[in-house]
Amino acid sequence: MKRLGSVTAEMYFLAISDGRITCLADYAKHGPLSQIARRKNVQLPPLSERIAESEPLPAFLHTDRWLVACPDCRRDFQLVWTMTLLYMCATCWNADVGGRWRPVGLPPDRAAIEAAMSRRPRPQERNWLPGETGEHLLREEADPGRGTGITSIQQLHDLLGA
Repeated sequence: MKRLGSVTAEMYFLAISDGRITCLADYAKHGPLSQIARRKNVQLPPLSERIAESEPLPAFLHTDRWLVACPDCRRDFQLVWTMTLLYMCATCWNADVGGRWRPVGLPPDRAAIEAAMSRRPRPQERNWLPGETGEHLLREEADPGRGTGITSIQQLHDLLGA
């Protein structure tokens, strides 16, 4: 079976929503983020405005999923929407940037990272953090216990330096 690449928000929500959620705009209107916002009485800003002028949050690969984590409350992480690289924390609602969407950055060598990960037979071994080089990934290939070994959101934030 041909591998399609690491999981992104587009791939995941398209699969579980019968095609109803295909992009971040759909997710913000009809997906879990909108449902949580309604319960918390939070108004999500439109995607076309209210974007924080800050450094992009770094995307990382964990168990073959592209994720982004909140650097402020350190309690939320979500799949990355690769076609609209924006993030809204479902816990603190990006309060530290005025409730605005935060930009997200994917690594420029994403294809090479995914290619290296595709050689790993188990999804739990497909992990990458910003700053890891191709050389580092090759060294991990020789290690039977390869991968980050992240077991908690706190460890994840510690490794990301968030």
